Amino acid sequence: MQMDKLAIGISILLVLTMLTSGCVDLPPMPEISTKTALDLISPVVVLKGSDQYCTRFPKECANQTINITANITIVPTTIRPTPKPTAIVEPDSKYFYVDPYSAGERFEGQWFLWTWLNASGYKDANRGIVVYGHSYHNKFTQWNGATGNFQHLVPQKGYRFLAVYIHEEDFGPDDSAFWGYDETYFLLQYNGTLHGNFTGYSQNLSITELEYEKWDYYRISTIKPFGIYRVYRGFAAAATGGYIVKYNYELRTGQGNSWDGYILYEVPVSITDNDIYIVGNFAGKGINWRFDSGIKIYPIQSNIVRPPTPVPTQPTKNPAEIERELAFQRMIRNTTIRNYEI
Repeated sequence: MQMDKLAIGISILLVLTMLTSGCVDLPPMPEISTKTALDLISPVVVLKGSDQYCTRFPKECANQTINITANITIVPTTIRPTPKPTAIVEPDSKYFYVDPYSAGERFEGQWFLWTWLNASGYKDANRGIVVYGHSYHNKFTQWNGATGNFQHLVPQKGYRFLAVYIHEEDFGPDDSAFWGYDETYFLLQYNGTLHGNFTGYSQNLSITELEYEKWDYYRISTIKPFGIYRVYRGFAAAATGGYIVKYNYELRTGQGNSWDGYILYEVPVSITDNDIYIVGNFAGKGINWRFDSGIKIYPIQSNIVRPPTPVPTQPTKNPAEIERELAFQRMIRNTTIRNYEI
């Protein structure tokens, strides 16, 4: 048995000796590149967290947070604050309201109202005035029927005309037939001084730019000079175009009896709406109307259209007074009948 092992070992030794000595011809070994050999013997290293790793092990990368530290240079930037737009707050005076029965300031289109108790003995006068418009003019044209031509009315040098439209009314229900305020009560204020109305023209002749183009407050008819009315006299008034002027004294109840018209003033050409006031003293109260542009009154056309009907304050007459009035009426009636029979 030992001899067999020894014989096998000697045989292997002989074979190795022949191989190393070149006695045996063997086929050549194939050339193996270094890279391939290294790849064959080197392990593949995959970093945890890399794309290859996450491709192979997606579950482990699902909740993994990768912290990457980089050297970033931050350049400071000056940030200028964005300017906030200035809020335009419209003042309350844009929609200006005033108690119509109060004294003081109001704007064009707003009424001043008052009540005179027992104005004509036992009748009350419920009245109101409103300055409802104005316009500027460099000249006026008047038609003279007597001479058959147009006549031009021009202001003094450096001035122009201001026409102010005014309405005065008795609202009733009593027809007191009490006197009203004429154009002399309405004064124009500018530059801190008061000025009366312009009187250097003939009111017998109509002004084309106003009386043929402007409406009165209720738009019933075209406007006329305030506080007057014209009466046609034909040849008897040939020098004034056939018309004569009558002045109103009593203000009667109703729209048709109201005083409505224009009043003329001369103002410097530099004067604007913001510089002028119409002022006056009415029913014992100082009133002024302003013309500032951009102001809207509340409501739009007037602070009141019709005043409320006042509670009657007339005392109840006793039977004796009533009997005396009836007796007086019977006496007048009987006297009239006797005169008629005669």
